[in-house]
Amino acid sequence: QDLNDDFDWTLDANGTSSSSTGPSDDMTGGGNYMYIETSSPRTAGQQAVMYSESIDISSLAAAELRLFHHMYGLTTADLTIEISDDGGQSYNTIFTKSGDQGNQWNEEVISIAAFSGIVHFKVIGVVGSSFTGDIAIDNFEVIEAPTCPKPLSNFFSLSNIFATNGELSWLTAGNESLWEVQWGANGFPLGNGFIDTTYSNQNFSLTNLLPSTSHDVYVRAICGVGDTSLWSQAVTFTTPCLALTPPQ
Repeated sequence: QDLNDDFDWTLDANGTSSSSTGPSDDMTGGGNYMYIETSSPRTAGQQAVMYSESIDISSLAAAELRLFHHMYGLTTADLTIEISDDGGQSYNTIFTKSGDQGNQWNEEVISIAAFSGIVHFKVIGVVGSSFTGDIAIDNFEVIEAPTCPKPLSNFFSLSNIFATNGELSWLTAGNESLWEVQWGANGFPLGNGFIDTTYSNQNFSLTNLLPSTSHDVYVRAICGVGDTSLWSQAVTFTTPCLALTPPQ
């Protein structure tokens, strides 16, 4: 923790103390996360700053930072991450996100290949205008970038969701041009859903949906023979009921 900031990040589990903001659990379930509590006596613009331990990335060919954040609430402000590779003499901003990002954990992958040697990170959480601005982070790690990165579910877009069909679009994670999509009722085990491949990441058709039902959808990239990404984080959506046809 920074000794000169306004308040501290807090280690927490099982949900924050305020309603309509903050996570209800950690990323994997049953564990801990770090968060900022934005209820009184906190005031708008105050900052909580914490630092990572020092991490030697000299053995990594293409290092990247991977983390999950939870930024849910009408008055959510800002999360910023900075990196230093000169012992803290200077910092570079490598990530910033502002505002309500939905009531779920969102994954971020940030290349730090431009940095070398021993690095550490500064994580800055900013208080919004009211108590509905809790910010949490989890699963903060530095890893070797995969040769085939997975699509990030926070860049998925669902459209034209009807009772039995819908459409999904997503952003490419690298230079891939082939993807596998899997979907089914909420909570289905991967491998047991409907599966299809596509050469387009725009307006993929989701069929065989059930009316008035929550569904999960996953995407993974196929970058070449024997080079397939991990599955994305699930995106959950709910179909409407079937439209009733009035009697003739």
